[in-house]
Amino acid sequence: MELRAEILITVSLVFGIMIIIFVPIFIQLNHHFKNQKKLREDLIKQWNEFVRGQEISDYTFIFIRQISLKQYMGANAENYECEGCFIIADYSQMKFLYGESKRLFNSIFIQLKGRGNKELSNCMISDDLIKVKAFAYRFLSQEERSCLKEKLIKEYYDKGFIPFGKTRPVEKKPKKINVVNTQGISYLNRKMSVTGIARIVKQPLGGYIKPSSMEKIVLESSVTLHEQENIHPSLTGLVVDYLSRFMMGDSKENAFQISLLGAKIYGDTNKSKTYLAHIKGLDDESIIASIKLVSYDCVFRAGPHVYVDQSNVKPTKETIENIREMVNRTIEFWKIYGPITVFGPTFEGGYTNSIASGDGDYLSKDTIWDYKVSANRPNSKQTLQLLIYYLLGLHSVHKEYENIKYLGIYNPRLNIVYRYPLNELPEETIRIVEKNIIGY
Repeated sequence: MELRAEILITVSLVFGIMIIIFVPIFIQLNHHFKNQKKLREDLIKQWNEFVRGQEISDYTFIFIRQISLKQYMGANAENYECEGCFIIADYSQMKFLYGESKRLFNSIFIQLKGRGNKELSNCMISDDLIKVKAFAYRFLSQEERSCLKEKLIKEYYDKGFIPFGKTRPVEKKPKKINVVNTQGISYLNRKMSVTGIARIVKQPLGGYIKPSSMEKIVLESSVTLHEQENIHPSLTGLVVDYLSRFMMGDSKENAFQISLLGAKIYGDTNKSKTYLAHIKGLDDESIIASIKLVSYDCVFRAGPHVYVDQSNVKPTKETIENIREMVNRTIEFWKIYGPITVFGPTFEGGYTNSIASGDGDYLSKDTIWDYKVSANRPNSKQTLQLLIYYLLGLHSVHKEYENIKYLGIYNPRLNIVYRYPLNELPEETIRIVEKNIIGY
Protein backbone atom coordinates (compact mmCIF):
# COMPACT_ATOMS: atom_id res chain seq x y z
CA MET A 1 0.00 0.00 0.00
CA GLU A 2 2.81 2.37 0.91
CA LEU A 3 4.56 1.64 -2.40
CA ARG A 4 1.36 2.32 -4.32
CA ALA A 5 0.88 5.63 -2.48
CA GLU A 6 4.45 6.66 -3.24
CA ILE A 7 3.91 5.85 -6.93
CA LEU A 8 0.70 7.90 -7.01
CA ILE A 9 2.45 10.83 -5.32
CA THR A 10 5.36 10.63 -7.76
CA VAL A 11 3.04 10.47 -10.78
CA SER A 12 1.05 13.44 -9.44
CA LEU A 13 4.22 15.48 -8.92
CA VAL A 14 5.49 14.67 -12.42
CA PHE A 15 2.11 15.52 -13.91
CA GLY A 16 2.00 18.80 -11.93
CA ILE A 17 5.51 19.75 -13.03
CA MET A 18 4.62 19.03 -16.66
CA ILE A 19 1.58 21.28 -16.36
CA ILE A 20 3.69 24.07 -14.86
CA ILE A 21 6.28 23.75 -17.63
CA PHE A 22 4.16 23.10 -20.69
CA VAL A 23 1.06 25.26 -20.10
CA PRO A 24 3.02 28.57 -20.32
CA ILE A 25 4.84 27.22 -23.40
CA PHE A 26 1.51 26.30 -24.98
CA ILE A 27 0.12 29.77 -24.20
CA GLN A 28 3.18 31.45 -25.72
CA LEU A 29 3.02 29.29 -28.82
CA ASN A 30 -0.66 30.01 -29.21
CA HIS A 31 0.02 33.75 -28.84
CA HIS A 32 2.88 33.50 -31.35
CA PHE A 33 0.74 31.70 -33.95
CA LYS A 34 -2.04 34.25 -33.52
CA ASN A 35 0.45 37.09 -34.07
CA GLN A 36 1.85 35.32 -37.13
CA LYS A 37 -1.66 34.87 -38.51
CA LYS A 38 -2.45 38.57 -37.99
CA LEU A 39 0.90 39.56 -39.53
CA ARG A 40 0.15 37.44 -42.57
CA GLU A 41 -3.38 38.85 -42.88
CA ASP A 42 -2.07 42.44 -42.62
CA LEU A 43 0.68 41.68 -45.10
CA ILE A 44 -1.72 40.18 -47.65
CA LYS A 45 -3.95 43.24 -47.27
CA GLN A 46 -1.03 45.68 -47.75
CA TRP A 47 0.35 43.67 -50.65
CA ASN A 48 -3.02 43.57 -52.41
CA GLU A 49 -3.64 47.30 -51.92
CA PHE A 50 -0.19 48.17 -53.26
CA VAL A 51 -0.34 46.05 -56.44
CA ARG A 52 -3.76 47.54 -57.19
CA GLY A 53 -2.51 51.13 -57.29
CA GLN A 54 -2.25 52.45 -53.74
CA GLU A 55 0.60 54.99 -53.56
CA ILE A 56 2.95 54.40 -50.63
CA SER A 57 6.25 55.81 -49.36
CA ASP A 58 9.52 54.22 -50.41
CA TYR A 59 10.32 52.91 -46.93
CA THR A 60 6.81 51.42 -46.60
CA PHE A 61 7.41 49.58 -49.87
CA ILE A 62 10.75 48.22 -48.60
CA PHE A 63 9.07 47.11 -45.37
CA ILE A 64 6.31 45.26 -47.29
CA ARG A 65 8.92 43.66 -49.53
CA GLN A 66 11.10 42.50 -46.62
CA ILE A 67 8.18 40.93 -44.74
CA SER A 68 6.73 39.46 -47.96
CA LEU A 69 10.00 37.74 -48.78
CA LYS A 70 9.88 35.99 -45.40
CA GLN A 71 6.27 34.88 -45.93
CA TYR A 72 6.53 33.78 -49.55
CA MET A 73 9.48 31.43 -49.80
CA GLY A 74 10.29 28.67 -52.28
CA ALA A 75 7.28 27.30 -54.09
CA ASN A 76 5.09 30.21 -52.92
CA ALA A 77 7.35 32.89 -54.46
CA GLU A 78 4.96 33.36 -57.40
CA ASN A 79 2.35 34.61 -54.92
CA TYR A 80 4.66 37.51 -54.05
CA GLU A 81 6.48 38.49 -57.24
CA CYS A 82 4.46 39.48 -60.28
CA GLU A 83 4.49 41.18 -63.66
CA GLY A 84 3.34 44.76 -63.80
CA CYS A 85 4.17 48.46 -64.14
CA PHE A 86 5.16 51.10 -61.62
CA ILE A 87 5.69 54.81 -61.02
CA ILE A 88 8.35 56.13 -58.64
CA ALA A 89 7.56 59.78 -57.91
CA ASP A 90 9.89 62.34 -56.32
CA TYR A 91 7.61 64.87 -54.61
CA SER A 92 10.54 67.15 -53.77
CA GLN A 93 11.70 67.57 -57.38
CA MET A 94 8.26 66.89 -58.91
CA LYS A 95 9.67 64.22 -61.23
CA PHE A 96 8.65 60.62 -61.90
CA LEU A 97 9.98 57.38 -63.37
CA TYR A 98 7.71 54.92 -65.24
CA GLY A 99 8.72 51.29 -65.62
CA GLU A 100 7.43 47.83 -66.53
CA SER A 101 8.82 44.50 -65.35
CA LYS A 102 8.09 40.80 -65.11
CA ARG A 103 9.45 41.00 -61.55
CA LEU A 104 7.72 44.09 -60.26
CA PHE A 105 8.99 44.16 -56.66
CA ASN A 106 12.57 43.39 -57.64
CA SER A 107 12.68 46.15 -60.27
CA ILE A 108 11.29 48.78 -57.90
CA PHE A 109 13.75 47.70 -55.19
CA ILE A 110 16.69 48.04 -57.60
CA GLN A 111 15.66 51.62 -58.36
CA LEU A 112 15.24 52.50 -54.66
CA LYS A 113 18.64 50.99 -53.81
CA GLY A 114 20.28 53.38 -56.27
CA ARG A 115 21.17 50.82 -58.94
CA GLY A 116 18.81 52.13 -61.59
CA ASN A 117 18.10 55.64 -62.83
CA LYS A 118 21.07 57.81 -61.79
CA GLU A 119 19.06 61.02 -61.48
CA LEU A 120 16.60 59.27 -59.16
CA SER A 121 19.51 57.83 -57.16
CA ASN A 122 20.92 61.31 -56.57
CA CYS A 123 17.52 62.52 -55.39
CA MET A 124 17.29 59.68 -52.88
CA ILE A 125 20.73 60.54 -51.52
CA SER A 126 19.40 64.08 -51.03
CA ASP A 127 16.64 62.65 -48.80
CA ASP A 128 13.81 63.68 -51.16
CA LEU A 129 10.21 62.64 -50.51
CA ILE A 130 9.74 59.50 -52.64
CA LYS A 131 6.49 57.59 -53.24
CA VAL A 132 5.73 54.44 -55.24
CA LYS A 133 2.62 53.27 -57.12
CA ALA A 134 2.25 49.93 -58.91
CA PHE A 135 -0.23 47.72 -60.75
CA ALA A 136 0.05 43.94 -61.15
CA TYR A 137 -1.15 42.88 -64.59
CA ARG A 138 -2.78 39.71 -63.22
CA PHE A 139 -5.54 41.84 -61.70
CA LEU A 140 -6.25 43.82 -64.88
CA SER A 141 -8.25 43.03 -67.99
CA GLN A 142 -6.52 43.25 -71.38
CA GLU A 143 -8.39 46.48 -72.08
CA GLU A 144 -7.32 48.05 -68.76
CA ARG A 145 -3.74 46.98 -69.31
CA SER A 146 -3.55 48.44 -72.83
CA CYS A 147 -4.34 51.99 -71.70
CA LEU A 148 -2.72 51.88 -68.24
CA LYS A 149 0.66 53.40 -69.20
CA GLU A 150 -0.93 56.40 -70.91
CA LYS A 151 -3.35 56.86 -68.01
CA LEU A 152 -0.61 56.73 -65.35
CA ILE A 153 1.73 59.12 -67.12
CA LYS A 154 -1.11 61.58 -67.73
CA GLU A 155 -2.05 61.38 -64.03
CA TYR A 156 1.40 62.54 -62.96
CA TYR A 157 1.69 65.15 -65.69
CA ASP A 158 -1.62 66.58 -64.45
CA LYS A 159 -0.13 66.80 -60.94
CA GLY A 160 2.74 68.90 -62.29
CA PHE A 161 5.38 66.13 -62.51
CA ILE A 162 7.82 65.63 -65.39
CA PRO A 163 9.81 62.46 -66.21
CA PHE A 164 13.37 62.07 -64.96
CA GLY A 165 15.79 63.14 -67.69
CA LYS A 166 13.58 65.96 -68.93
CA THR A 167 13.67 69.63 -67.95
CA ARG A 168 10.69 71.75 -67.12
CA PRO A 169 9.86 74.27 -69.87
CA VAL A 170 10.75 77.84 -68.98
CA GLU A 171 7.67 79.94 -68.39
CA LYS A 172 7.61 83.55 -69.55
CA LYS A 173 6.84 85.87 -66.66
CA PRO A 174 5.35 89.34 -66.82
CA LYS A 175 7.84 92.14 -66.28
CA LYS A 176 6.06 93.44 -63.21
CA ILE A 177 5.42 90.79 -60.55
CA ASN A 178 4.62 90.95 -56.89
CA VAL A 179 6.05 88.83 -54.07
CA VAL A 180 3.37 86.17 -54.36
CA ASN A 181 4.26 85.34 -57.97
CA THR A 182 8.04 85.29 -57.65
CA GLN A 183 7.90 81.64 -56.70
CA GLY A 184 7.18 80.53 -60.26
CA ILE A 185 5.77 77.16 -59.16
CA SER A 186 3.03 76.03 -56.78
CA TYR A 187 4.00 74.47 -53.48
CA LEU A 188 0.46 73.34 -52.75
CA ASN A 189 -0.68 69.71 -52.58
CA ARG A 190 2.88 68.43 -52.15
CA LYS A 191 2.24 66.48 -48.91
CA MET A 192 5.77 67.16 -47.72
CA SER A 193 7.48 67.66 -44.37
CA VAL A 194 8.26 71.13 -43.04
CA THR A 195 11.99 70.71 -43.66
CA GLY A 196 11.32 69.36 -47.16
CA ILE A 197 9.13 72.29 -48.22
CA ALA A 198 11.45 74.87 -46.63
CA ARG A 199 14.35 73.42 -48.61
CA ILE A 200 12.71 73.86 -52.05
CA VAL A 201 10.70 77.09 -51.65
CA LYS A 202 11.99 80.00 -53.69
CA GLN A 203 12.07 82.98 -51.33
CA PRO A 204 12.40 86.73 -51.96
CA LEU A 205 15.92 88.15 -51.82
CA GLY A 206 17.26 87.55 -48.30
CA GLY A 207 14.32 85.31 -47.36
CA TYR A 208 10.90 85.88 -45.84
CA ILE A 209 12.79 86.39 -42.58
CA LYS A 210 16.34 87.60 -43.14
CA PRO A 211 18.79 85.78 -40.84
CA SER A 212 20.66 89.07 -40.41
CA SER A 213 17.54 90.53 -38.75
CA MET A 214 17.79 88.05 -35.87
CA GLU A 215 19.23 89.19 -32.55
CA LYS A 216 22.62 87.52 -31.98
CA ILE A 217 23.66 86.67 -28.41
CA VAL A 218 27.06 85.05 -27.78
CA LEU A 219 27.20 82.89 -24.63
CA GLU A 220 30.36 82.38 -22.61
CA SER A 221 32.21 79.06 -22.32
CA SER A 222 35.54 78.21 -20.72
CA VAL A 223 36.09 75.23 -23.07
CA THR A 224 37.16 75.54 -26.72
CA LEU A 225 35.99 72.81 -29.11
CA HIS A 226 38.45 70.75 -31.12
CA GLU A 227 38.55 71.55 -34.84
CA GLN A 228 38.49 67.93 -36.08
CA GLU A 229 35.74 65.31 -35.63
CA ASN A 230 35.44 61.92 -37.34
CA ILE A 231 31.65 61.52 -37.11
CA HIS A 232 29.25 62.88 -39.73
CA PRO A 233 27.85 66.29 -38.63
CA SER A 234 24.25 65.07 -38.92
CA LEU A 235 24.94 62.26 -36.43
CA THR A 236 26.77 64.63 -34.11
CA GLY A 237 23.78 66.97 -34.10
CA LEU A 238 21.34 64.20 -33.22
CA VAL A 239 23.58 62.83 -30.46
CA VAL A 240 23.97 66.27 -28.87
CA ASP A 241 20.23 66.94 -29.15
CA TYR A 242 19.04 63.61 -27.73
CA LEU A 243 21.69 63.38 -24.99
CA SER A 244 20.80 66.93 -23.92
CA ARG A 245 17.14 65.95 -23.60
CA PHE A 246 18.09 62.92 -21.55
CA MET A 247 20.45 64.89 -19.27
CA MET A 248 17.72 67.47 -18.65
CA GLY A 249 15.23 64.92 -17.37
CA ASP A 250 13.55 63.33 -20.38
CA SER A 251 13.55 59.52 -20.36
CA LYS A 252 15.98 57.67 -22.61
CA GLU A 253 13.06 56.06 -24.43
CA ASN A 254 11.54 59.46 -25.22
CA ALA A 255 14.81 61.21 -26.04
CA PHE A 256 15.88 58.50 -28.51
CA GLN A 257 12.34 57.59 -29.66
CA ILE A 258 12.90 58.24 -33.38
CA SER A 259 16.11 56.18 -33.34
CA LEU A 260 14.35 53.27 -31.63
CA LEU A 261 11.49 53.37 -34.16
CA GLY A 262 14.00 53.40 -37.01
CA ALA A 263 15.79 50.38 -35.54
CA LYS A 264 12.44 48.58 -35.25
CA ILE A 265 11.68 49.20 -38.92
CA TYR A 266 15.15 47.96 -39.86
CA GLY A 267 14.76 44.83 -37.73
CA ASP A 268 17.47 45.71 -35.20
CA THR A 269 15.29 46.15 -32.11
CA ASN A 270 17.49 44.02 -29.85
CA LYS A 271 20.66 45.78 -30.95
CA SER A 272 19.09 49.20 -30.36
CA LYS A 273 17.97 48.19 -26.86
CA THR A 274 21.54 47.14 -26.09
CA TYR A 275 22.82 50.54 -27.20
CA LEU A 276 20.12 52.26 -25.12
CA ALA A 277 21.11 50.27 -22.02
CA HIS A 278 24.69 51.60 -22.31
CA ILE A 279 23.54 55.24 -22.29
CA LYS A 280 23.80 56.43 -18.67
CA GLY A 281 25.26 59.94 -18.83
CA LEU A 282 28.08 61.81 -20.55
CA ASP A 283 30.80 59.20 -20.11
CA ASP A 284 32.64 57.92 -23.19
CA GLU A 285 30.66 54.66 -23.32
CA SER A 286 27.33 56.53 -23.28
CA ILE A 287 28.39 58.89 -26.06
CA ILE A 288 29.66 56.04 -28.27
CA ALA A 289 26.42 54.07 -27.72
CA SER A 290 24.41 57.19 -28.59
CA ILE A 291 26.26 57.60 -31.88
CA LYS A 292 25.47 54.00 -32.83
CA LEU A 293 21.82 54.34 -31.82
CA VAL A 294 21.05 57.61 -33.62
CA SER A 295 22.31 56.11 -36.89
CA TYR A 296 18.82 54.48 -37.13
CA ASP A 297 17.10 57.89 -37.24
CA CYS A 298 17.39 58.02 -41.02
CA VAL A 299 15.51 54.72 -41.36
CA PHE A 300 12.41 56.19 -39.73
CA ARG A 301 12.63 59.46 -41.67
CA ALA A 302 13.71 58.20 -45.11
CA GLY A 303 13.61 54.39 -45.16
CA PRO A 304 15.92 51.39 -44.65
CA HIS A 305 17.79 51.99 -47.92
CA VAL A 306 19.66 55.01 -46.48
CA TYR A 307 20.92 53.24 -43.34
CA VAL A 308 24.70 53.15 -42.83
CA ASP A 309 25.91 50.64 -40.23
CA GLN A 310 27.72 52.38 -37.36
CA SER A 311 28.16 49.32 -35.11
CA ASN A 312 31.95 49.41 -35.53
CA VAL A 313 32.29 53.18 -35.28
CA LYS A 314 35.27 54.44 -33.26
CA PRO A 315 34.87 58.15 -32.51
CA THR A 316 38.07 59.97 -31.67
CA LYS A 317 38.77 61.43 -28.25
CA GLU A 318 38.29 64.91 -29.74
CA THR A 319 34.87 63.98 -31.14
CA ILE A 320 33.70 62.60 -27.79
CA GLU A 321 34.94 65.67 -25.91
CA ASN A 322 33.21 68.00 -28.38
CA ILE A 323 29.89 66.19 -27.96
CA ARG A 324 30.20 66.28 -24.17
CA GLU A 325 30.96 70.01 -24.18
CA MET A 326 28.08 70.82 -26.56
CA VAL A 327 25.66 68.93 -24.30
CA ASN A 328 26.96 70.87 -21.28
CA ARG A 329 26.56 74.12 -23.21
CA THR A 330 22.99 73.16 -24.06
CA ILE A 331 22.18 72.52 -20.39
CA GLU A 332 23.58 75.95 -19.46
CA PHE A 333 21.62 77.57 -22.30
CA TRP A 334 18.34 76.21 -20.98
CA LYS A 335 19.10 77.54 -17.50
CA ILE A 336 18.89 81.00 -19.08
CA TYR A 337 16.19 80.58 -21.74
CA GLY A 338 14.13 77.73 -20.29
CA PRO A 339 12.39 75.93 -18.94
CA ILE A 340 11.42 73.66 -21.83
CA THR A 341 7.65 73.33 -21.99
CA VAL A 342 7.49 70.79 -24.85
CA PHE A 343 10.10 68.38 -26.28
CA GLY A 344 9.55 67.86 -30.03
CA PRO A 345 6.40 70.00 -30.46
CA THR A 346 3.92 68.84 -33.11
CA PHE A 347 1.06 70.59 -34.92
CA GLU A 348 -2.00 68.32 -35.00
CA GLY A 349 -4.89 70.13 -36.64
CA GLY A 350 -2.53 72.49 -38.47
CA TYR A 351 -1.17 70.17 -41.17
CA THR A 352 -2.46 70.61 -44.71
CA ASN A 353 -2.32 68.91 -48.12
CA SER A 354 0.94 70.77 -48.70
CA ILE A 355 2.61 70.03 -45.36
CA ALA A 356 1.61 66.64 -44.04
CA SER A 357 4.27 66.19 -41.36
CA GLY A 358 6.88 67.97 -39.28
CA ASP A 359 7.83 68.52 -35.68
CA GLY A 360 9.95 71.16 -34.00
CA ASP A 361 12.85 70.74 -31.59
CA TYR A 362 11.77 72.60 -28.45
CA LEU A 363 9.13 74.93 -27.11
CA SER A 364 9.64 77.31 -24.19
CA LYS A 365 7.04 79.64 -22.75
CA ASP A 366 7.47 82.33 -25.42
CA THR A 367 9.75 80.84 -28.12
CA ILE A 368 9.84 78.08 -30.75
CA TRP A 369 13.43 76.83 -30.79
CA ASP A 370 15.36 75.12 -33.54
CA TYR A 371 18.58 73.32 -32.62
CA LYS A 372 21.62 73.42 -34.92
CA VAL A 373 25.20 72.21 -34.44
CA SER A 374 26.57 73.34 -37.80
CA ALA A 375 29.64 75.58 -37.98
CA ASN A 376 27.59 77.90 -40.24
CA ARG A 377 25.34 80.79 -39.32
CA PRO A 378 21.55 80.50 -39.80
CA ASN A 379 20.20 80.72 -43.36
CA SER A 380 16.85 81.70 -44.87
CA LYS A 381 15.73 78.05 -45.18
CA GLN A 382 16.04 77.67 -41.41
CA THR A 383 14.19 80.90 -40.64
CA LEU A 384 11.39 79.88 -43.05
CA GLN A 385 11.22 76.48 -41.34
CA LEU A 386 10.71 78.20 -37.97
CA LEU A 387 8.09 80.54 -39.43
CA ILE A 388 6.15 77.59 -40.85
CA TYR A 389 6.31 75.85 -37.45
CA TYR A 390 4.85 78.95 -35.83
CA LEU A 391 2.00 79.30 -38.34
CA LEU A 392 1.20 75.57 -38.19
CA GLY A 393 1.08 75.93 -34.41
CA LEU A 394 -1.39 78.82 -34.56
CA HIS A 395 -3.73 76.70 -36.73
CA SER A 396 -3.25 73.57 -34.61
CA VAL A 397 -5.25 72.29 -31.66
CA HIS A 398 -2.49 73.34 -29.24
CA LYS A 399 -3.18 76.64 -27.45
CA GLU A 400 0.41 77.21 -26.23
CA TYR A 401 1.41 78.61 -29.64
CA GLU A 402 -0.74 81.68 -28.97
CA ASN A 403 1.86 82.77 -26.37
CA ILE A 404 4.85 82.53 -28.74
CA LYS A 405 6.67 85.86 -29.21
CA TYR A 406 10.00 84.75 -30.69
CA LEU A 407 11.51 82.39 -33.24
CA GLY A 408 14.81 81.10 -31.87
CA ILE A 409 17.85 79.12 -32.98
CA TYR A 410 20.48 77.85 -30.58
CA ASN A 411 23.82 76.55 -31.85
CA PRO A 412 25.94 74.90 -29.12
CA ARG A 413 28.91 74.50 -31.45
CA LEU A 414 29.10 78.27 -31.90
CA ASN A 415 27.46 78.80 -28.50
CA ILE A 416 25.31 81.52 -30.02
CA VAL A 417 21.61 82.29 -29.58
CA TYR A 418 19.65 83.82 -32.48
CA ARG A 419 16.17 85.26 -31.85
CA TYR A 420 13.60 87.00 -34.03
CA PRO A 421 10.73 88.98 -32.45
CA LEU A 422 7.45 88.08 -34.13
CA ASN A 423 6.03 91.59 -33.59
CA GLU A 424 8.42 92.68 -36.38
CA LEU A 425 6.96 90.16 -38.84
CA PRO A 426 4.88 91.91 -41.57
CA GLU A 427 1.27 90.75 -41.92
CA GLU A 428 1.84 90.49 -45.68
CA THR A 429 4.59 87.90 -45.13
CA ILE A 430 2.29 85.83 -42.90
CA ARG A 431 -0.46 85.97 -45.52
CA ILE A 432 1.86 84.89 -48.34
CA VAL A 433 3.39 81.95 -46.45
CA GLU A 434 0.01 80.76 -45.15
CA LYS A 435 -1.67 80.91 -48.56
CA ASN A 436 1.05 80.05 -51.08
CA ILE A 437 3.22 77.61 -49.13
CA ILE A 438 1.19 76.03 -46.32
CA GLY A 439 -2.15 76.14 -48.16
CA TYR A 440 -4.55 77.71 -45.66
